[in-house]
Amino acid sequence: MLAFAFSLLYYPKWEYARATLQSEVADAEAQDGPPDVDGICPHLAWVQRMNMTAMPPRDLSLEDQAPGAAWQGSWRASIAAGPDCPAIPDLEARVEALLKLPLRKLALPPDIAALYRQRTRNGARKMMFSWCLCVGIGNIPCAALDILILPPALVPIVLSFRLVISFMFLFSALLLNAGQLVDEEPVAIILPTLATMLLAGAAGLMSPGQLLLEHYLINATVVAYTVITFVRLDKSHVRSLALGALLILLGSLVLSAHRDIAEKLQTVTFYSVVMLALLYGQTVQNIYRYRVFLTNTRDELRNAAVTRRNNQLTSIAYTDPLTGIPNRRYFEEICASVSETTRNLLPLSICLLDVDHFKNLNDRLGHLQGDRCLRMIATAIRNNLRGETDILARYGGEEFVLLLPATTGDAAYDVIERIRIAVMALNHPNPGMPVNIVTISAGIAVATNKLASIEALLNEADKALYRAKSSGRNRVAS
Repeated sequence: MLAFAFSLLYYPKWEYARATLQSEVADAEAQDGPPDVDGICPHLAWVQRMNMTAMPPRDLSLEDQAPGAAWQGSWRASIAAGPDCPAIPDLEARVEALLKLPLRKLALPPDIAALYRQRTRNGARKMMFSWCLCVGIGNIPCAALDILILPPALVPIVLSFRLVISFMFLFSALLLNAGQLVDEEPVAIILPTLATMLLAGAAGLMSPGQLLLEHYLINATVVAYTVITFVRLDKSHVRSLALGALLILLGSLVLSAHRDIAEKLQTVTFYSVVMLALLYGQTVQNIYRYRVFLTNTRDELRNAAVTRRNNQLTSIAYTDPLTGIPNRRYFEEICASVSETTRNLLPLSICLLDVDHFKNLNDRLGHLQGDRCLRMIATAIRNNLRGETDILARYGGEEFVLLLPATTGDAAYDVIERIRIAVMALNHPNPGMPVNIVTISAGIAVATNKLASIEALLNEADKALYRAKSSGRNRVAS
């Protein structure tokens, strides 16, 4: 038993060494890890999913289509999304400070200890469930041996004790597996264990000449020892269990009339020393568990910070700094992900929008007013999209591009016409022009049955845009 307690001191060191190695590997991966595709490129991930799932065409009328105001912040929100971090103030700094402490001084503050219990609750519950199940089932074969050992008169009593013990442990296992116990989970372990010692002591005292008292007490005490050794309990619960077990052991020996005092003291002293050794081993084991938990938490926080930085850098790379919408690079990556064999996106519409006489606006009002005008137009377009599947990007200069999956030509015309009217409603001045306000022209190209290439579709949209401008501007052509 002492050798078993001694070996307990070294097991958590192996566990800690393995966790430290995993931590170093995680740090190395975090430095070079790619950004999350779903978080950075929501449209790219959506297009990839569309390659595997069908999507019906949207021939919605202008009145039935809901404006895409929700889309306005969804793109940036998805980019800014990162791994969840525990809501504890200055957690990373406090964890670093705790990791610098010597092991003998390591103790978790109340809020971090609560986080530890929350993180380890499922594992501890599974361990408690397995242990209760093993003890409850393992106690049943022992009843057959009692039939061979005990006199016939005591067999029914001892078997009833065995039945009660198995029932308690199996019932505790049932409650633990069902998740019915949250804060009372240690009670489901401690009460059956102490009841086992009580019934074992009673059965030993009732045996002929009390010859089986030590036999039953040893079995019951080993059950308590395994709880202290393997089941994850708080220090207060472990001490309560150890104290209760020793008191029951002492009471059973005091009631024994067939042993002298020296023999009783020797037995109590031996089991007390073993219990103290196991308590010390359990304390050391908990310290190493805390250390592993703190190391893993630090790594999670570092990885989350790296992911956020990567997301921010990727957001910068994919965002047009003037208008705040996706840029041409983002749009080209979306187009590159659209497979030539993808039929779920058809009919696919591409629209090119150009600000009419934008050079005149810059020359007459200045470039600052021109930049302000582009931001207002980008917002107007964004607010009139139908949802997250409509992809808007600044294509270059005063040009914008729209990719409308599963959208027919008529539906695309309705969307662009609504955008054209919304831009006119801005009433941004453009002196010297026919209507004296800013307007846009647009060209639409649609791939109905077969998508040859995005480049070819863009060329068709560009030709349609040229026709719109040649026809007098401030109109939509297809």
